[in-house]
Amino acid sequence: MSRSRLLLGLLAGLLLLAFLTMPAGAQPQLPCDAAALPDYAPLDAPLAFQVWRSQDLAAPWKLPPCARWAERDFTALIALAGRLGSVPSLDFLLRRLGAVSKTSDVVYWSHSRQRWRPLFENTYALEGPEPDLRRGDFDPAELAVGRDYYLWQKENAAISGTVLRVRFHEITPDRLVLEQVNITETRFLLVPLLGAGDYEALIFLTRERDDVWTYYHIIRYGDGSDAFTEGHRASLLNRADAQYRYLGGLPPDAAEPLAP
Repeated sequence: MSRSRLLLGLLAGLLLLAFLTMPAGAQPQLPCDAAALPDYAPLDAPLAFQVWRSQDLAAPWKLPPCARWAERDFTALIALAGRLGSVPSLDFLLRRLGAVSKTSDVVYWSHSRQRWRPLFENTYALEGPEPDLRRGDFDPAELAVGRDYYLWQKENAAISGTVLRVRFHEITPDRLVLEQVNITETRFLLVPLLGAGDYEALIFLTRERDDVWTYYHIIRYGDGSDAFTEGHRASLLNRADAQYRYLGGLPPDAAEPLAP
C-alpha cells in the first residue's frame, strides 16, 4: 500500500470515528423544502455521512411529510449525501434503477476482509412480492409514481436473501424520490436479524445544474435490529456507498471507501 493511500485511509478512519460519535441533539434533515443534513459533499468527493443511534437524539425525531414513513422506534439511522456528475437525464437514472440484474456486478469494500468483494450473490426483479415470481429487468417506461415494484436481493454474506418493495414518490425531469422496504425478514441460519419492515430507505435525487444531481440517502433500521447493525456500521456504510457509485455509473474503486 502506498504512503498516500495509507494516509487517506487513516484520515477516512478518523472521519468515520467522528461521525459515529457525533454529539447528541443533531438530527437528520431530509431535503424536502430545506437544506439537507448531512449537507451534500462536493462533486467528485466521497459521500458525507452521519450515523445515529436512537439514544443519540436528545428529542424524538419528528418525521418530515416527505418521508412518508410511519412513526416508529428505531435502532439506527444512516444518512449519506453527495453529488453525482455526468448524469445526462432522468432516463439514465431510471435505467440504472430498473436494471436490477446488473447490480450483481456491484462491488464494495469489505472492511473486515480489507478487499473489494461483490455486494450481492444474486439479484433479480419480481412480478410480485413472492421470491419465485422472477421476471426480467424493469424498463424505464414501466416505472411510475405510486406503483409497487419488487426485487430479490441475496447479499454476499452468510445471511438469507430478502424481498424489497420499491415505490416511487416523485418522478420528474429534475427530481426523483424512491422508497425501499424489506417485506421479508433477514436471517442468519434460523436466527432473525431483521424483521419485515425493519429496513427502510429513501433516496432523493435532484438536478442541481445540467448533468449534476444531488444525492441524499437515508436508511432507518427498526427497533430490535441491533444484531444486524451493532458492530457492522462500517460494512453498512460501504454497502450504501457501493449503491451510490452504481447509480451514478462510477467506477467502484474510483475513491477511497467510506470506512477503510
